[in-house]
Amino acid sequence: MKTKYFFPFLLAFFLSSSISKAQNYVTFPDSNAVWSVQEWSQGHCPPTEFCNKQYRLFGDTIIDTVQYHKIYTIDDTISNFTNSTYFGAIREQEKKIYFLYYSCQNEIRLYDFSKNVGDTLQKLYSEIELCGSGYSGYATVTSVDSVLIDGNYRKVIHLDVLFNNHVWIEGIGSTNGLFNPIQPPLTCMCSWDLVCFQQNDSMKYLNPNFSSCFPVITNMPNRTLNETFVNIFPNPVTGISTIKWDISDRHIYSTLIITDILEKNIKIINVLGKNEITISKNDYTQGLYFGRLIATNRENYFIKFIIQ
Repeated sequence: MKTKYFFPFLLAFFLSSSISKAQNYVTFPDSNAVWSVQEWSQGHCPPTEFCNKQYRLFGDTIIDTVQYHKIYTIDDTISNFTNSTYFGAIREQEKKIYFLYYSCQNEIRLYDFSKNVGDTLQKLYSEIELCGSGYSGYATVTSVDSVLIDGNYRKVIHLDVLFNNHVWIEGIGSTNGLFNPIQPPLTCMCSWDLVCFQQNDSMKYLNPNFSSCFPVITNMPNRTLNETFVNIFPNPVTGISTIKWDISDRHIYSTLIITDILEKNIKIINVLGKNEITISKNDYTQGLYFGRLIATNRENYFIKFIIQ
């Protein structure tokens, strides 16, 4: 996973040393806003997905008598939503941001901008658990700053989640991306970045690690016949699921280690001479788990799965 440093962001946006700067609360956008994100998994784009994604806020809807704002998504490097798909709906209440994924029955809380230093937040979900099941993080607010954007100071919240630093910007969301207020543990080998945020056709935030809102991917490893990909199906695990990996001419796989979200070893399985195993829901408690496939040359390949 890429190590994130917030220092360049401090320089780029003149982050103040104290939240004491006079400011009015900046509400979350309710229309004409676009988040550009880049997502990597285990050092590369997922085999069936595109690294660059755009999320657009457009239009309103009423769900169970509650008003939401609709969000659409497209896998592309340009902000052209002609062929976008409906992703879900978002709303704000008392500085809390709620999201209802299109295939879920219940909403989840993405953000809570009412929190201050020392406060804790429970059940924070990342994009892989938008229905509110599986892994959820417990975060502590370690510091609060402010950032000057368009002449207004916005609250910036720093969170500690399993020793990882996470940053929320008032009226924008996480620097990990709109739907990634937190990231899974280090064993995920993931990297999620908010590349930029635009509102009313004006750029409000540009990640200092990128030169534009729609970066060209130049360092993605090429997939070869010898590269290993680990998959599990079905996932989430509701009964019996199969973990399967590609046969490789370069590597001999010897061990599969399954850990929980605290990186505690749950099972150590000998897989020498195999390219798949089955796991049963009955052998685990509910939650998020990680599988680490180890080759005899000590290279590692990771997968995550949910036990329901």
